[in-house]
Order: sequence, then C-alpha cells, then structure tokens
Amino acid sequence: MNKNNNTQITVFYGDQPAHAHERRAINVVRNELARRNMPATLLVNFAVARGARQIDLLIVSDQRCMNVELKHVDPTLPLIATPNGPWRQRLPEGAERMVADHGYYEQALQETYGVADVLADLNRKGVVPGPTGKGFARHIDTVVCCDPHIPAGSTLNRHAYVSVVGLDTLVDRLAQPGPGLPHWDRRHWDEVIRHLGLYPEGEDTTEALRRRADAAAVEDYRRRFREFTAANLPPLVAAAALIDSAPVTVNADTMADHLVGRQHRIQLAAESGQGKTHLAKHAALTLTDRGQMVVWIDADDYRKGHLIQSLRRAVSPFSTHEAHSLLAKAAEGGSGITFVIDALEKCPHREKLLEQLHALQNQYPAALLVTTTNASMPQLAATCNVHLQAPTGVERGRIATTYGTSDRVAESEEYRTRYDITLAAQVIADLPAGRDSNTEVLDDYIRRRTPSEAVRAGLRCLAQAMNAGVRTALPIAEVMTTLRRCEALATTPSAIDDTLASPLIRVYQARLRFDHEKLARFLTAEHLVLTAHDGAELAQLLTQPAHRDLRDHALMLESDPVRRYDTIRQLADPTLIASAAMGSFGIPTAKQAQADITELLVQAAAAAPHSTFTAKDPQAASLDGTWHHLRQWTPIEESLLLAAGRCAYHGMFLPEIGALMDATDTVMRTAMRDLHGAGSRMAISTVVACTFGPFGQKSTPAAGLVTQGAQDARNFGDRAATTIPTATPTWTPNPRCLGRLYLAALLSHPIRHDIDAQHLPDLVKTGLAVGGYHLRLKLLESAMYGSSVLKSDTRQRMVDVLSGYDNDLGDWGTSSTLIDALASYDQITPVTSLEGIQREIADALSDVDHPDHQTLAQGIVASMFEDERVLGPYSEAIDSLPDNQRLTLYAMSVMPSDCSFGTPWAVKQLAEGADGADDLVVRALARYAGPLPRETFSHSEAVAAHLNGLSGWAKISATLPPVDESADEVAVAWRLVDELLLHLFRGDMVEQAAGIWHRLSHETPGSTVTILRDLYRANSELLSGDQNSTVNPHRALVAAYPDQIRELLQWALTHRDDLPGGREKWHPMGGTSGYAVRMLGVVGTTTTADLLRHHYVHDPELGRDAIEAVHAIDARTQQ
Repeated sequence: MNKNNNTQITVFYGDQPAHAHERRAINVVRNELARRNMPATLLVNFAVARGARQIDLLIVSDQRCMNVELKHVDPTLPLIATPNGPWRQRLPEGAERMVADHGYYEQALQETYGVADVLADLNRKGVVPGPTGKGFARHIDTVVCCDPHIPAGSTLNRHAYVSVVGLDTLVDRLAQPGPGLPHWDRRHWDEVIRHLGLYPEGEDTTEALRRRADAAAVEDYRRRFREFTAANLPPLVAAAALIDSAPVTVNADTMADHLVGRQHRIQLAAESGQGKTHLAKHAALTLTDRGQMVVWIDADDYRKGHLIQSLRRAVSPFSTHEAHSLLAKAAEGGSGITFVIDALEKCPHREKLLEQLHALQNQYPAALLVTTTNASMPQLAATCNVHLQAPTGVERGRIATTYGTSDRVAESEEYRTRYDITLAAQVIADLPAGRDSNTEVLDDYIRRRTPSEAVRAGLRCLAQAMNAGVRTALPIAEVMTTLRRCEALATTPSAIDDTLASPLIRVYQARLRFDHEKLARFLTAEHLVLTAHDGAELAQLLTQPAHRDLRDHALMLESDPVRRYDTIRQLADPTLIASAAMGSFGIPTAKQAQADITELLVQAAAAAPHSTFTAKDPQAASLDGTWHHLRQWTPIEESLLLAAGRCAYHGMFLPEIGALMDATDTVMRTAMRDLHGAGSRMAISTVVACTFGPFGQKSTPAAGLVTQGAQDARNFGDRAATTIPTATPTWTPNPRCLGRLYLAALLSHPIRHDIDAQHLPDLVKTGLAVGGYHLRLKLLESAMYGSSVLKSDTRQRMVDVLSGYDNDLGDWGTSSTLIDALASYDQITPVTSLEGIQREIADALSDVDHPDHQTLAQGIVASMFEDERVLGPYSEAIDSLPDNQRLTLYAMSVMPSDCSFGTPWAVKQLAEGADGADDLVVRALARYAGPLPRETFSHSEAVAAHLNGLSGWAKISATLPPVDESADEVAVAWRLVDELLLHLFRGDMVEQAAGIWHRLSHETPGSTVTILRDLYRANSELLSGDQNSTVNPHRALVAAYPDQIRELLQWALTHRDDLPGGREKWHPMGGTSGYAVRMLGVVGTTTTADLLRHHYVHDPELGRDAIEAVHAIDARTQQ
C-alpha cells in the first residue's frame, strides 16, 4: 500500500493509466486528499463485467463512494452536455465539434451499474453486507469529472443520476456527506479489491520510483524557491482591495484561494508603491506551502516569441532540470502550477507574452497571477480582477505598527502609499516633530542603510547617471565606469565594492536597479543640491524637464535658508512661493518670502495710479480693452503677486492687498468715466472684466494677478475652515472699492468663518449696488453657495437682498445666476408641475417625425439637466415613462440638426437600450454613427455623441451606415477609424485592418492623430455589442493596433507644427503633440525611447512628458 504524508491514501490498480492526463488527475486527487487529511481508498483503471466497462476511478472515503469518469477537455471551449447523444464543445467562431461519439452521462451511469453488479454478486455470496436501500447503485455517487475544470460558458443539461464536476472541485464534493456505504469496513472493501484482481501500488516498481524521483525534483525546486523568496521579505499586512469591483480585504491566503486548483488568470493592479509585488511574493510563499510549484517571471525579462527563455531563467536558480521537464513532472504528479508575471506594464510585447501564456495554460493545468499598474488589460482575459486601494484608517495603523511605530505616521497625509508608510514607520522615532516630511524620511532611511558617505556618494553618482540617460537601469559595465569616475570614491579602495553591496540596489541579469525608483529620484535631487553653486543655479537645474519632479526633495534638502529662498524665487512658481510664505520650508525662509511679497505689494500700490486704460471699441457692446502700465512686471514678480493672492485666501497680507486694491480702484474709476464719456454703455463691466475677469489678460494689473491667485487657491487649495475671517476685513475698510469687493467675493466661496457668514448679505448687497458684470456674478455665486451655511436671521437677510435686487433682464448671465441663487433659498416656484411636464411629453410623442415635436422633445430632455427647483421635475417625469416611450423621446430629442447639452447622454441611452426594432431609434443611431458634425458648439460633445451612436449601431449592424463619398481629409479619416471601432465594439477585428491603417498613415496621418487625441480625451466606457462588457474606444484601439499607432505618433512628432492643436497649451489634457508623447510611453519601443531621449526630453513644452514616456518604455524593455 502507498501512503501520502501522514494520511492513509491507499491506491490499487487494475492497470496503469495509459494517458498522462489521467495519471496527473489521479495524483491531483491523491495530493488534495492528503493535504486535507482525508483518508480514502482509490481504485484505479479496472474493468467490470457489464459491457466490459472500464472504470477510471472509484473513490471510497468516510463520506462517499464515488465513481469518477475522467474526461480531459479543452478548458477554453464551452462544453455542451446533453442527457442523450454525444457531448460537444463550441469553437470560437460558433461552430461545434463532438468530443466523443457517445454521451458521457450514459457511459458513467453504465459504469456505476457495473460496479453495483460486482457488489451485489459479492453480497449474494455472503461476503459483504447488502445495501440499506434499493440496490447498490443508489449508494454510489456518479460523476463525470472535467479535467482541469468545467469550461466557462458551458451548457450542462442535468441528468437525474449523474453529476458533472470539475477536477478543481472534485474533492470539495467528496468531503460532503453523500451516497456511500458507511456500514462497510476495510475488510469488505478488501473483498471487493481481491474479487476485481486489483494490485496495490508498489514502493519499488519502476513507475513508483519514477514518480518519487519526479516528486523529489519538484519538492527540491519548491524548497529552494521558498528560501530565496522568503529571504529578507518584510511582513505583509492585509490590504484593502476591490475584487471584481467588490470591496474586500486581501492577504496571501485570499490570493492563494483564488489560484489553488484552478486555471484562473488573476490581474493584480495598483499604482506604484501600493504593494503589488509584495503581496504577490507572499501569495507565492503560501502557494508553495500548499504544495504548488510557483514560477516567478519578471515581465521585462520576456523577449518576443521566446517565453521558453524566460521560463528557463526563472527555473534555473532553483533546479537543474529543464523548465518544461520540471513543469511536466509537477503536472503529472498533481502539484498545482502557478505562473506569476510581475510588472506586466514593463513588457514591450505584452500581447505576445499573454498569447504564449494562454497557450502554456493549455499545455499545463496552471493558474496565472499578473501584477500591473494598468487597471485595464483586456488581452489577459482575467477571470478575476484584484485592484489594491490606497490604505486608510486601521490598515495604515497596522502597516505602521508592523514596520515600526504608528505614532505620527498612521494619521499623517504625508505618507500616501504603503511604501511611504513602511519607510516612515521605521525611522519616524528618530525624527523630531515638524522634520518628518517624505524627504526627511527618505534621507534618514538611506542614512541608516549606507555605511559611509563614500557609499552614499557612489549611489548618488549611479542615480544621476540614470537620470542623465533618462533610464531606470544601468548595464553593469556602465555602472563600473560611473563608479570609477566618481571622485568621492577615488580615495577609498573598497568604496566601489561597498556601493555595489548596498541593500538599496540590486543587480539582475547584468543590470543594476535601485530597490525602488523613489530612492533613485531622491538621490538625484541630493546630487543637484550638492553640485549647484547657488540658488539661481539650483533653480535652473530644477526647471529642466527631467528634474521638475525633484523640486520638493531638493528644496527640503537645501539647508541654507538664503539659498533655499533664492531657489524658490528663481523658480517663479506661485504655489512654491506661497508655501514658503506660509512656513512650509521653515521660519527663516517664510520671513524672506513674506518680506519679498510685502515689498512688492507696496511697490504695486505705488505704481497703480500710473496705469491707463483703452477700450477696443468704446461704443460697441464689448468687454475688451487693454491696460497700459508704466512698470512691467517680471515673471518672478508676477509669481509673487499670484502668491500674494494665494496667501490672502488664508488671511495673509490683507492690509497690503487692500491698499493695492484702493489704488487700483482710483485708476479704474477714471477709466470708467473716460469710457462713459466716449459713449460706452458698459463702462463699469468693461473695466472690471479687464482688471479681474477673463478679458485683457495680456495686460492684467497687479490687483488682477492677486485676485487670480486667490481664485487658484480656492479652486486647487484647502477649503477647510479658517481661524480668522478673510472676506470681511478685506472689503469693510472701503466698501465701495471694486477690487476689495471682488476679492471678498472670492474669499466667500466657500464661507470658512462665522464672521464672514454674518456679513455675507451686506457684502452681496453692497457689491450688487456697485455694479460690474463679473463682480455681480461672483457675488451671486457666493450667495448661492452660502445657502448651505447661512442660518436663521442671516439667511433671511440674504433672501431679502436677492429678492430686492432689480436685475437688468437683458443681462442673461446674472439673471440666470440670480434665479439659481433664489432657488437655493427655496424662493422660486417651478415653472411647471409634474402633470404639466407629462402633458408636454404626450404632446411631443403625438407626432414623432414632425420637426417641431422633435425640437420640443429636445428641450424636454435638456431640461433634465437643469435645476428642478426652477424648471420642474423633468427627470421624474421622463423616468416614469414606459421603456419604449422613453427611448422614443430620446430618439426624437437627438434628431434636430443642432446638438444640445443633453444629446450625448440621450444617444448613450439609445445605444444601451435599443434592440434594433424601432425605426426611429435605428435612424437616430445611424445619424450619430455616421459622419461627425463639424460645426458644433462643443467638439468634445459631438465626439461623445458620435461614439455613443457608434456603440449602439454595432449592436444592430456589422457595417457602418451608408454615407456619401467625401473628399474632406478629416471626414475620410473618421470613416476609416469608425470602421475599426465598429468591429472592436462588436468584439472582433476588421478583415481589412491592414489596408485601413495604410490609408490612415499615408493619406490622412495628421487628421488621424487628431482623432486619436479626441478619442483619448473622450475617455468613454461604452457597452460592447454583446452588452456584457464595456469598451473604451481609445484603449481598445491601442490594445488592438499598438504598432500602427506607434508609427503614426512618431510621425506626428516630426510634423508637430503641421498638426491641428500641435502646440495647444490651454487644454487640461495638453495638445496633440503632448498626447503623442504620452501615448508613445505606452506603445513605444527602444527606438522610440532613443528618439524621445535625443530630441524631446529637453523641450520646454514636451520635456516632462517625454521623460515619463522614456521611463515607461525603459521599464518595459530593459532587462
């Protein structure tokens, strides 16, 4: 008899299984039974008399007696099981193939009857007890076992007496109470074994010796892999995550549970520093402890089409056996196999790697765990998606306590990622309060792990070499050259060896990397600080694109407050200057910044009376004009004024700023009188707009720069409550001053102090009386958003102010804002009621094809997006419609020629709800799936509506709607791109893709790049044609055609000035050229990296994006 571990698993054979997959399946069962400490007897590969049936496996345990018919099936093809007739599998193109010429249900049932006949024969002879019920067949659990598992999407029609299970769940079923012969003991089964002529598995047979040798080879690999992986591996703290969008807490066991015994493909995603690789390593150890063979492959080690080389390099440190040989031993021996692919985003040939891994999963029953920073990786076809979330609350405390202390760490917003927390927890105890920034934590962490200043200097040289070459790794030959040229190491013979022995770096495959990129960036910043001769030179270094991310580190590392402030000032960054003035870089630096700002505000107030104003056309209804200043502000001075506004948001410099506003107000009123005398009917609004508003920006006065800084602080800064009022002391010293009122309005949105709340009605009343379109607009906005904080008497005073304001009805901007403000105080009666809207909808639906009714429908749908306190409950009325009427209303609303605000949303509802039966809906989708309208109020809205229409059209047609031929390049390019997108929405690839891309790259390259940029900006997640998944149009194109897109984007960089929007700066996502550089980081090759490195990393507009792209490419392509 054979025993596994300490659990008695006894195996008897009629004959040795002829097929490797049968031997492997039996070993899987045997190993899993042993792991769960479940004693059992396995009767393998024997025949019974009935129909000369061959029994694959009969398992006898304390819980069940199970007849197992083993069937190896292709796990990628859905299985179709019917009670009568052959079983089939569905091929990818939809056709079906038979997996046998008979039905497995009937085969398994006949085998059970055959076993039952044997037992009944022995019972008649008085050798064994009889059944407790009707016949022995009811005491045998009959299953068809799919090896390795039941394919996803299978259709298994039930059979009354036979079940279908996967090999991955067979032992789960066996562990549950079920059919069996519990009143039998071992003697009775021995009688059955002797009757069948089965023989026990020998200890010294050739097969047994081979199996033990194979098991020993796999066990030796596991032991060595475990020792290597566990060495110096920090502990793991359970992490917050989403598993298939459901919030959970994950640890090594959670990950292992999703991998053991299944051919799963798990995607583990998170941003850098959140612990993906750390969690994967702990999961690998847990899997190893459970008897699995884990193969760890760094994705950047893969070369296109040569997965075998990666496998060999991954296995060779732990075994002398060839990789495939060892995998075959593990598979046949029943050891589970898991491939871990770490940092998939670093692989330049992800699609090919995944293709080969899928093929490998078909060759071996293996699970796949992939770590990546990319949240979406459709080519992986993941069966489970795990997304690590940023740590919060209790988890932050546990991480900090595990690695050191949670004091000043767990609650600090300074440490955002798990990596940040682990470092801080280790060093925070030695850092004084107020000296524990991320920079100071890294400084102390590196100091603790660096034995000498010479070694630290060597590490700085290596970091700077990587920085200079825009790389994240260095070949070892270049490492040695760099260290030999490092002057700080020249006098210490052992310094080079000590540097290479540092725990902060690692050498793998003849390339050196820092243990974490944050260490390299910190050391680069330290190098800049130490090599710069003064603050001006350091500022110049930090303005280079390659160094912009190093500013915080460098400024914290600069210990001389004079040099530090000089650096900050020369950088001309208002955010940095404001931070310095508010004390972020220490008291000495704060005093210098405050003095600098104060002095400039005094100078600006003195210079204000010397400014003059001219209007573009005084008699026209225009707000355009120009200020002319005797003193022109330098970029540094402009930054100081903007910083003053940012500081004003926090109550600083209010007297000095007030004096500037008073001086500016005097010259503004002179300009107003002159304009009025020249015939202007909008003198106040024009001057206010060109001083504080969006007009005249090329000549903005100092007061306007200050208010702009305050607006920036409000938009992008901290909106927490303040300890002192800010708005009230700004405007009350001179209530008629336009600048004070304008700034006070900005400081009142939101209200952050009770005194400002009490005086808000007075501020609004005073400012509305003074006038000026942009001033009134800001005041009404402050009033509207103050409705959530104003109480009792103050609230009623505000209602009285708003109700008593006599606004010019022709001023639609402030009129609509006034209505919204009154509505926020519940002072507006809706224009119509629910019943009135329902009548309006019924009227529109009475003639769905009439243009007037379609225009009415467009207005109804657009009203859904307005404040129902003003217009009425349009959303409620539309939502209450039956589905078919609601879709008809949406279809009518998108038929007018002009595109309204709600058009993209309405088209999306049509796309998601249409089934192709309604003619109007089909016509609406065809219109928006057709040519993109060129003359629209919002191009982005038109693109969104078009993509929504195309996704809906893909559900009802495999071809684009017919259109007239066009010679317009943009229209031709859109048509070709739409052809590609249509098929991606439908889940397939267009046959003419090569020809389409040839035309796009040769006939319309510029327009095509612009379209790709528009798709990127749209960032849409749209339903696929089968409605079971979503498709992001841009990501889908990049995933399907990376090579073609790369060629286009590289062409775009060399034709930058010819591209529409090639140097566009205003858009928050950047211009076309910036888009091209960023996307090259995703699809670029080493050749692309060289192009960016040599021509674009120093470009003042594209440099930062180019550096990040080069880093991304290097991370994927370097070993």
